[in-house]
Amino acid sequence: MDEDVAGVRIEQPDDVVGAYDAPFPNVASKAGPSAFPSLVPTSDDAPGAQEMRTVADELSRWQKPALVAFSDEDRIFPYPKSGQAFVDLIPSVSEQVRIEGASHFLQEDRGERVAEEVLKHLS
Repeated sequence: MDEDVAGVRIEQPDDVVGAYDAPFPNVASKAGPSAFPSLVPTSDDAPGAQEMRTVADELSRWQKPALVAFSDEDRIFPYPKSGQAFVDLIPSVSEQVRIEGASHFLQEDRGERVAEEVLKHLS
């Protein structure tokens, strides 16, 4: 599996790949996920920008515990910049967790490491 396409560093078993593909059985069903990156607002007046400002406003007042974890090899959301934006925004977060050796899908590449951080965060 090519990491650039799949967002993982570790070869995934066929059943795992199948589970990710299951909701999207044909090309037409993949239209939404394929369009998603182009829907991310890149200017203040772009469609969806107001909704993203609303989300940011809510996160800026979030007082419950939150864990921010990003991988050091994610080409979609590069470390540390992407995670730092959340750390700076969410008052209950003091630092982001760096997950080494993972790509975009942390749970597939370093699932045990992510679980360790979640358990540590909960204790």
